Order: sequence, then structure tokens, then C-alpha cells
Amino acid sequence: MKKINYLNDTHTCLILTLVMVDGSSFALMLGNKLDKKAYDEFDQITIQRLGILLDNAYQVFLNKKKEKELIFSLNQKVLQLNSLVDTGIEISRLGQGSDILELALNRVISLTNASKGILIVNEKNRVLNKIYFPTKFKERALEQNGNLIESKFKFDGKKYSLKLFDKESRRGIISFDQTDQLLLDSFARQVNVTLENHFLHEEALEKQRIEQDVSVAATIQQR
Repeated sequence: MKKINYLNDTHTCLILTLVMVDGSSFALMLGNKLDKKAYDEFDQITIQRLGILLDNAYQVFLNKKKEKELIFSLNQKVLQLNSLVDTGIEISRLGQGSDILELALNRVISLTNASKGILIVNEKNRVLNKIYFPTKFKERALEQNGNLIESKFKFDGKKYSLKLFDKESRRGIISFDQTDQLLLDSFARQVNVTLENHFLHEEALEKQRIEQDVSVAATIQQR
């Protein structure tokens, strides 16, 4: 919205006021003309056209800014996706145990820029394990702030819970977004699948050992 005001004082004779598309305002103040004449209709049209040029230039600036933010966001998501794949491969190579859980918690905190995280393993009403990052903290106080995301899964009668707190940014602590929740859920699924694969692998090895023992016992009995 462009508005022109005429004032009759010794300092300012004309003010051009612009309200930009983002709600910000721009004002151009002009003093007395050098020839001491009043501003006429031609001057008003000229100032209005200047206002249009300023408005267009500002919109181009905002579009360029949004474009840079979009490119940065896309690059960040590509980096997160690649890291997710790499972490999945690394987790699958580890043996079953706390190493898998610690690695998953460490990586998902790094990718989501969370300041703290915890992984809790429960069996029925009993806590079997708690893994903190970077150090032990009181999770109840952070849960009351509400700035957290959580993902859960069950395996072999145990309940696994991943919680992340306080997303960090250059502007300070901000809220987690939908991408952060998707990353956390993906990590939880990767850990679940890895635990299942190791469990099935151990079962297959145990079955193979039993069959070998039975075969050796049968051979000895025949002899």
C-alpha cells in the first residue's frame, strides 16, 4: 500500500509511505524543493513510480532470501538422509548390545541438533537400562518444558524409548519440526530391525550348533 502525505513545515514537505508484503514499512521523506515551488501532480506521479520500483525490488529481495533458505533446507535434508543411511549400515555391523543404542542416540542427536537425549529400556515395570547423551541429566524437568520429541518400539518383551530435548540453532533453543520427528522415527526403526536381525542370526547359529551336536552324537552311537 503506497501513501503520499504533504506537510507544510520547514523541514519536510512530502512523505512517501510504503507497507511491504511482509508487513514492514518504508518511508521516504523529501524536504523543500530547491526552487521553493510546491510539489505538483507530476512530482506526485514520479514519487508513486519510485514507490512501485522500491516495492518490486523488495519483493525480489524477499524471493531471493526465501530461495536461499529453501536451498539450504534441501541441502540439510539431503545431508540428513545420507547420514541416516550411513548410520543404518554402521549399526547393522555392530554386535547386539548397548553399542547399538549408544551409536543411534549419538547420531540422531547430532542430526536433529538436539542438546540432550536419553534412551530407556523397560521390561514390564522395570527399567533395565538408561543411556544419556552427552551426560546424565534430569529428564523430568526437561519434559515439563515440552520441547521434546519421542519415538518408541518393542522387541523381545522389552520397550525401547528414545527422547530428544531442546533443539539448538543460531537463534537459540527452537522447537523440533516434522523432519526431526521423521528422523527420530527412522532411527528407532533401524535399531529395531538391527536388534531383530541379530536375534534371528543368533537363533540360526544356535540351531546350527544343536544340529551339529545331534549329528556327532548320532555318529558316535552308530559306531
